[in-house]
Amino acid sequence: MFPRLAERKGVTEQMAKIEMRRRLTLIALHFDEVARRGALRRAGYSYGHTAQQFDPGWFDRIDLVLGMDYDNVRDLRGMAPDSLQAGKVRIFRSFDPALMHLPEDDPALETPDPYYGTDADFDAVVAMVEPAADGIIDHVRLELSDSQWGIASD
Repeated sequence: MFPRLAERKGVTEQMAKIEMRRRLTLIALHFDEVARRGALRRAGYSYGHTAQQFDPGWFDRIDLVLGMDYDNVRDLRGMAPDSLQAGKVRIFRSFDPALMHLPEDDPALETPDPYYGTDADFDAVVAMVEPAADGIIDHVRLELSDSQWGIASD
């Protein structure tokens, strides 16, 4: 999803530099099931994924860790070696421009797990995630425009 959205926003080059220059890794849990049920394909996205268990050792090289719901966020923060590292963990939908006014602990920011739901439930999750993904790309774009990285913004 991110490569296509980044390309649409014209930030493909900057997004490609994230791993090389900023080592930003986005971790979104339970999205694999959305892909398996075909919701991403129905929304026009291709999907290729290899699942990995989050390793607490990654905190040293990661700037942003995303959980889809508060259980994910709590678990990920619990893996952090200190409060500074735990501060890197955010809830995914907090980047949705329409929801940014909500406090970080608002239940409306959770992405429901549609595992036992219908195809319509999976499609609804994709519709919830898309604006947040756009917001994440905007956030990354702002981070990359910081002069210390030498990447110009539009």
